[in-house]
Formats: sequence, structure tokens, C-alpha cells
Amino acid sequence: DVSFDWYAFAAECPVPIVALRDDGTVGFANRAIGRLVGRGLGAIEAEGMASLVPPRLRPITGGWVERVTSLLEGREKNHLLPLLHSGGAEIEAEWTVFPGHDPAGRSILVIAFFQRTAELEAPLSSKKTELAQLHAIIFEHAPVAIFHTDERGIITACNERFVELIGSSRRHLIGLNTRTLPNRAIVQAIELALGGHRSNYEGEYHSVTGNKKSFVRVLIEPIRGPGGISGCVSMVEDVTEQRKAEELASRSERLASLGTLAAGVVHEVQNPLSFVTASVDLALRQLDDENQKPADIRRALLNAREGAMRVAAIVRDLKMFAGSDEARRDPADVVASMEAALLLVQAQLDARARTELRIMPVPPVRASEPRLVQLFANLLVNAAEAIPEGDAANHRVRVSIRPEGENVRIEVEDTGRGIAPSDAERVFEPFWTNRPSGMGLGLSTCHGIVTGAGGEIFVDPDHAREQKGAKLIVLLPVDRDGEAAVARHSLPPGAPTSTNGVRGRILIVDDEERLAMTLKLALAHAHDVDIATRGKRAVEMLTDGKVSYDAVLCDLMLPDLSGIDVYLESTRAHPELAARFVFLTGGAFQDRARDFLQSIDNPRLDKPFDLEALERIVASRVAAART
Repeated sequence: DVSFDWYAFAAECPVPIVALRDDGTVGFANRAIGRLVGRGLGAIEAEGMASLVPPRLRPITGGWVERVTSLLEGREKNHLLPLLHSGGAEIEAEWTVFPGHDPAGRSILVIAFFQRTAELEAPLSSKKTELAQLHAIIFEHAPVAIFHTDERGIITACNERFVELIGSSRRHLIGLNTRTLPNRAIVQAIELALGGHRSNYEGEYHSVTGNKKSFVRVLIEPIRGPGGISGCVSMVEDVTEQRKAEELASRSERLASLGTLAAGVVHEVQNPLSFVTASVDLALRQLDDENQKPADIRRALLNAREGAMRVAAIVRDLKMFAGSDEARRDPADVVASMEAALLLVQAQLDARARTELRIMPVPPVRASEPRLVQLFANLLVNAAEAIPEGDAANHRVRVSIRPEGENVRIEVEDTGRGIAPSDAERVFEPFWTNRPSGMGLGLSTCHGIVTGAGGEIFVDPDHAREQKGAKLIVLLPVDRDGEAAVARHSLPPGAPTSTNGVRGRILIVDDEERLAMTLKLALAHAHDVDIATRGKRAVEMLTDGKVSYDAVLCDLMLPDLSGIDVYLESTRAHPELAARFVFLTGGAFQDRARDFLQSIDNPRLDKPFDLEALERIVASRVAAART
């Protein structure tokens, strides 16, 4: 209720107020109502409510107490009441009512008026227009592509940048149901937003209408209306050029790393090459000596073979490190990748610390093996460079690999200067470094490799707090499908190397004649072997019906027809040959070759390979062909 104190306040209140007594007379009017209608307060109180409204409304508004009471109790719904200015103009206003008491304690009805003149509404309307224009300008000229969907997921608006990104037209895009898009990850993100949750997507988008491929980053915000979610607005950033720049920077960083590793790799290659050549020379000299024991010659040749295999391993690891296939994510061997990285950087590690390994068998992960080798090499070099030179006996670099749930956990720990807790997040930022040399791309590149494989990388917080060196932890998700694929392409170690006296018919297809002849000599004691040094000749030999081959050892890279084409053309004529192919590779895969090998169950031998592995695979093919 209105009190006496409020009555005093109301006299100066800027809101126009009139107090109505039970008998319908005006018991109070403040200065604001006088200013609004251009009348003195005495005149208003003397003439009553009828003087405040236009003549045409006076018959309608008779019985003011009943009308106001009806408004107060909610029976009257019309809150609009034109007021009459002393000059004759009508003033549009709203009125509201609440009960009170006058100074004598008598009941009154207090009426407050709120002006709704054109002068007040015009600026508001103008402001609305300005805001609408501003919204249109921001929407159309924003630096990102924007589109709006309704609650059904149908596009209702989009800006020109979105049209350009998709490579289509507004006519085709407006009305498009986003739930029918072929990219299910984007559809799921939109569904999440329409369910009331902010969502995002980052990855490749292929526009069917524009026949364009782009890398995009999408943020999707739900729009909440009075009745719930009324749609969503999506902001799309084209990061294709950024991705290319990052890949270029990563490639440059990897080349720089290769330069850094070169001295150590040269040392690693020169040592085995030295005893390869020395052992071969010794074996040749011993062969010329009639009194030389065969065991001594055998020992020299075994030394030469061991050295050659070490060189082959180094070449394989360098090839893995320098691999150019950035985007592919195939089943990758974490342990083999770490071993490759260790071999490449061992010289740098040995100069500063002792290396300790705790490696358990782990399933494959879905990643690019060249990128994994780069990741591990960067982590190992980073650990080595954190340790001062000259005290290698008292420092350690520890590497741990183990399964952890649905992840493979890799830890690289050092006893160097450590990482401050305040720097634990910043170390993964591009170009950030606390060292006098280097670009600061090493750990940033590691972060990109790990997140690109769907994993996590972080600094162990306990080590950061205790300043006991540094430990970096990588979690990579297991590839269960890849686990099955790896098993499918390998033979058990105990597989037989002979065919129990059954001579098979073998075709070797390889343009390197010395290798083909060596393989023939190695297999001739157990099988009948033919050689084709060209792909077209191999197809003729396989399809002319003169000889039925039990096994085909086929190189993937041939000068005329590829090994893939030899396989496709020969199996088209004789489908039973499909299971008899064994592919020989030097490891330089193009996308077509890699996709092909992933699509078939046939075994493959990576050059250089040992004869026992060759004999095992040939024996398995011959046995299968004869059953």
C-alpha cells in the first residue's frame, strides 16, 4: 500500500500520477501529470478525471472508480488511455493502477501514466532499424562464413563468404536440409547444437555442389527462443591455407631435423659399411686360400650380412622419418617407430645421457608412421638438449611404452633443466622457446602430430612442480581394426620353410636382374623358378596357359606395368592366381600402391629381406596352391 511517506515522494516523482478517491474525485495529482497535459494541479483536482481525457472518451470512461477497480483486479485488459493536452493534442499513454491511502488514511486508487508519444517511439524505431542494418552488415561482411538453420536443420540464411566457400549459390543453399549432408561428423555437430549444446567440427569438407575440398573449422551455437531451441547459427572458417602453411612449416622443421641428424646418421652408416667391406674382402681372400676353413669364411660372411642389415635398418628409419604422406592415418607400429627414432638420434643422446628403455608390446595406433618417427625423434632430441654436455654418466633419458586402456601411453623423461609449471602449456605453442638456439617448432610440431592422430600430449605436472627434469606424456588411441589387418598380412614365425619335397613352380617379377637371379639361386634347390624383368612379359607368362605358377613374387615398381597392373590383368584372366601373389617392395609407396596393399590379404616382403622369410612365404603359397 501507498504510505504517507510515499505520498510526499510522489509529488516530485517524474512519472505522471493521479490519486482517485472512492467517490471518483481526484484527491492528488503530481507535477509530472500537470506538465504532461499542460494544466495546473488545482485545475486537475477541481475538474477531475474527465478533464484528462478527450471529449469523445468521456462517456466511455464514466464511472472511473469501477473502471480502475476492474483494471486493478484484472478484469479490464486495456492498459492504453489517450490523455488530452490543454492545447487540444492527444497524448498516447499506458496506465497502471495500485491501491493506497491518503494522509487521512482513506483508501485511494493510484494511477500512474506512461507516455507513448510518437516522439518517444520514433527514436526506438530508428534504433531498431539501425540495429537491423548493423546486423545485416556484420552478417554479410564478417571475416568468416555464416549460415543459419531453423529447428529442423534447414538453412534459412547464409552470407556471401559461405556461398564462396561452398562454391555454390544462395538459390541452392537456402532450403538445404543440413541433416542430409554426406559428412556425418558435421551432421552430428549440428544435431548437438539443435539439442541445445554448443558444438564444433574441424576437418575436411567436400562440397558436392561446388566440387571443392576445404579444411574448415566450424563453431555452432544454438539459438534459444521463448519456446525452446529455434535453430542454430554456424560460423565456418576456411583453414585450408593455414593447414598448408602448417604442413610446410612442419616439413621444413623435419628437413632441419634431418640436417641435425645427418652427422650422427653418417657415423651410424659408416661403421657397419666399414666391416661389411672388410668382411667381404676377408671372405674373398679366404676363398683363394685352399687351406682356409669354411667356418672362417662363414663367419666373415655373417659379419658382412649383419652390417648390411644394420645399414638397411638405418635407411628404413630415414625413409620413415622423411615420409611425405602427412594426411594418411594407417595402422602404425609405435615400438618400431620409436626404435627408428632412437637409431636416428642415438649419437645425440649418447653425448649427453644414458638411455633407459621400458617397452611393452602394444597394439597398433591409427597414425602416419613417418610422423610418429618425427614425433619421437623430436621428443628425444628435446630431452637430450635439456641436459648439459659433459656429464653423460650422471644423466638419463628414459623411454616408456605401455598399453593404457584404449590408448598406447608413451613417456619420454629426462634429468635435464626441467619445465616450469607456468611454461607447461606454452611449450606447445609455435615459435615458443626458452633456448638460445632453435625455432621453437619442435614441440609445436609434436602437438600437431599427436592431435592429428586423435591423441593427447602434455607435460607431467608432478615433474613440472618438483623441477626434477621433465616428462612428456603422449596418449595415442589404439586402432583395433589395424590390429586385425596387421595379423592378416603376416605369417606366424613358426610357419614351415619347405614343402616336404613338393617342388613348386615360381615366377619372379623384378626389373633388378641381379636381385631376381639371386632369388632364383636361393629357391632353385626346392622349386622350379622363372624370371620376368618386365611387367608385360610377366602378364604373358601368367596368362598364356603354358605354365601354371604356384607362387608369384612380384615387385610393385616396374618400368612398364606396375606390379598392381600385373596382378589385375593376370587375375582377370585367371582369378585363382590372386592368392598366389607375394609383393616385393622397396617401401616407396604411392597412394595407389598403399591403398591396394590395404585392400588385399596377400603377404608382402620389404626389401631387403632375409631368405628364411622368403622361403617361409613361398612354401605357404605352394602348399595353398597344391591343396
